[in-house]
Amino acid sequence: MRSAGCEACLGSDFEVHPASAVCGRRLRRCRRCGLVEDVSGPGPLSTMGAPDGPPPRDARVDHRRAAVVMRLLPEGRVLEVDCEEGNFLSALDSRRYSVVGVERDESKAGVAKEMLRCSGIQGMVINTDLRGAALEPERFDLVALFGCLGRAGSPRALLMDVVRILKGGGTVAIETPVLSSLTARVMGGRWPPLKDRRNRFFFTQECLEKLLVSCGFQPGETRTTVPGGWPSPGNVFHVARKSAATLKAKGADDLARAVRGVSEDPAIGVVR
Repeated sequence: MRSAGCEACLGSDFEVHPASAVCGRRLRRCRRCGLVEDVSGPGPLSTMGAPDGPPPRDARVDHRRAAVVMRLLPEGRVLEVDCEEGNFLSALDSRRYSVVGVERDESKAGVAKEMLRCSGIQGMVINTDLRGAALEPERFDLVALFGCLGRAGSPRALLMDVVRILKGGGTVAIETPVLSSLTARVMGGRWPPLKDRRNRFFFTQECLEKLLVSCGFQPGETRTTVPGGWPSPGNVFHVARKSAATLKAKGADDLARAVRGVSEDPAIGVVR
């Protein structure tokens, strides 16, 4: 196993995760915060059996994500990292939002550009990763990380880039699979996020909070799914705001209320 410290708490005390035996991956768990990391080294993009790699994101789920974000942010500039075919960005209200997507896959970036053009929303898609996009500081009101935090080479480095480009008080919206979830425990080695070799990091709610706070965010709100709801079973949806002097005066209670409000809208789906 590699000697680098834990991405979330910077600790150095690790143990072998029990799931290693059933998934054929070398997984280590931080004894201090619970973050699980795959230290197997480079592997195929996916072991899910699809001939052309992992399946595309479900457009219906992206529309639910857009509905949630529009509840959290009435209007503003939105960035999505690893936007894939652009379904989330194009589902935002073109009268209230301007958008930027970054996507490393050239063919997906091309589809996303066409999606934005057809939707009429003001924005662009950049065929690169977040750091390569070289976006100016404090530009965005919200940054969406749907599935990509656990696939990053360094989640800490990714979040530091995010905090740089967010405005003071801006929001990060994260959706990520949780290996300690009931779904993951029941499915074991058959759990799709565990079989997908792109997923390198699996967070607990506690270690995700610890990582965000250490990168310059205020404590946030986490919601997990129920059957028939969103996000997908085994995933969590977490939102947090960039620390700012103005937030010290008004607090973060409004953020908690906004996230709780999402669960009250039957058109979106239940988020708990």
